[in-house]
Amino acid sequence: MSTITKKEVIDRIAENTNTRRAVVKPVVQSFLDEIIEELAKNNRLEFRDFGVFETRIRAARRAQNPKTM
Repeated sequence: MSTITKKEVIDRIAENTNTRRAVVKPVVQSFLDEIIEELAKNNRLEFRDFGVFETRIRAARRAQNPKTM
């Protein structure tokens, strides 16, 4: 499994749609900003045939610094 960056996503979309990167970049950023905004409101986002984004509250855990163990 490998990691893909936002820049690589933008480059691929630009290439696949024959659109300039300068046009694709703000669209992708706007899309990501909307996801962040909705998650900040504790809303659930569902993209059919892709996945679901939602926030979950988890119990606090005690952290340990491995250098001081």
